[in-house]
Amino acid sequence: MSNGRLNWQAGIFGIAAITGFLIYLSVGSPHHFFNHFFIGISFGLLVLIVLSLRGMNTIQYEYSVPLIFWMFAIIPEFLADDKGHQGWTNIFLFHQQADHILNGYPLILVLYFLVSIGVLVIYLKVRRS
Repeated sequence: MSNGRLNWQAGIFGIAAITGFLIYLSVGSPHHFFNHFFIGISFGLLVLIVLSLRGMNTIQYEYSVPLIFWMFAIIPEFLADDKGHQGWTNIFLFHQQADHILNGYPLILVLYFLVSIGVLVIYLKVRRS
């Protein structure tokens, strides 16, 4: 895959992340953005790790898979307030439970994300060499 296409995907990912953050910031909830961002991105990265370990060349999906998982994680945010944070929304990458974790242990989410991305970066460096 050409670097141009990867750069294009990185740009889309960056624009989506900045836009999402600004939207959450405008409603006074930037911590909520990072909560679902870290969970969605981490799940996407874990999927890429599994696919890489199974022999798939995941380079062309480095931005799109995490972005898709992040978008999936925030679906309940677009539902009406009375439906957006009920127990059933846990099918969206543990949406409601993630909100409860945020209140007590936000550092765990940051550490989880950093570990996930670190493993992927190390593994992809090994795969590319």
